Amino acid sequence: MKRLGLLLFVAVFGVLPASVALAGGAKPVHDTHGGNGGEHADGHSRPEDPGASAKAKKPPKPCKPDKSPTPGCDDGSGGEDVDALRFNDVQVRGTHNSTHRDPKGVVTDAPPFGWGYSHRTLTAQLEEQGVRQFEIDVHYNWAKDDFDVYHVWFADDRVTCDTLSGCLAELKAWSDDHPSSAPIMVLVEPKDAGAPYSLAEGSTDPEHHLPEDGDPFTRPLDAHAYDRLDEILLASFGADRTLTPDDVTTPGSDLRTSILTSGWPKLDDLRQQIVFVVDGGDHAEPYSQGYTSLAGRTMFVQADDRAPVAAFVARDGARLPGESKYDRMARLVRQGFMVRDLTSPDAFERAMAAGAHFLSTDFPEQL
Repeated sequence: MKRLGLLLFVAVFGVLPASVALAGGAKPVHDTHGGNGGEHADGHSRPEDPGASAKAKKPPKPCKPDKSPTPGCDDGSGGEDVDALRFNDVQVRGTHNSTHRDPKGVVTDAPPFGWGYSHRTLTAQLEEQGVRQFEIDVHYNWAKDDFDVYHVWFADDRVTCDTLSGCLAELKAWSDDHPSSAPIMVLVEPKDAGAPYSLAEGSTDPEHHLPEDGDPFTRPLDAHAYDRLDEILLASFGADRTLTPDDVTTPGSDLRTSILTSGWPKLDDLRQQIVFVVDGGDHAEPYSQGYTSLAGRTMFVQADDRAPVAAFVARDGARLPGESKYDRMARLVRQGFMVRDLTSPDAFERAMAAGAHFLSTDFPEQL
């Protein structure tokens, strides 16, 4: 019953109750979405903890959400000092290919594709499924100087929002309406494969047509495209509501050292904010100057935990002798790194126990 209660809590609130002890020292985050849970005058939501032990003594009376907490009342935090929680104390539900819609007949959900699923709109994921981490595939449209959103051109290009600017505007509109919301993390996966250059309407530059190698789907991103991507991302929520690598890098130090010594910002300081992370090594490396620096950049990258830019680390990396994937996760979480795992209903509890911060899936309703 305790396990069932915990999973129901996750299904309703999109976060984990703080009274649940998690491996790696990770603690869940409270926020308000869709009116679920009470809310104190300080803006923190205080949902009840359905996973509380039945052996506990008579519980204190719950705090009244519309008044200052009475000493000794139960605020739903399980005794944790919620005000002291930092960004790396969160564990939230995420989605993979977050704008994806079933291609309906072009391909099936059979291997090797597995494309036969549809996500709800980003707003519905936030409001009704408690999702706080998204992954968006972007393709640079040279003619528009903007980024289109889809998975695979023609074969799997049905989406719930079709431009990066439009998708981010949807996230911001929801965030604007939820002042106590936890920070949203967006994995941005730049793709080199997209619609042929010849389909870029209005383009007069020969370089925007078929490349020399004859592959009509290859459009390599260059320095301008990365800069334009940064510009669009930063403008979406504004600089004051976007956590960037510079914000957590100590002057005179690198990002990795800063995170391991000074830590992440407090959660309260990041409410209504957004965090962007490059998904995929093919672009993370050039974007970060060979994993050496993110100075002036909008996005973090998923890097090896030894790299100077390590803050978010790749879920699959070098392990110590005898170390499992989940042992590695737990070790990195204890050090202070942020970890995202692409998980499934069968593996969810192991990833959660290891302390993974972002538990991403194609089927959020099953977690």
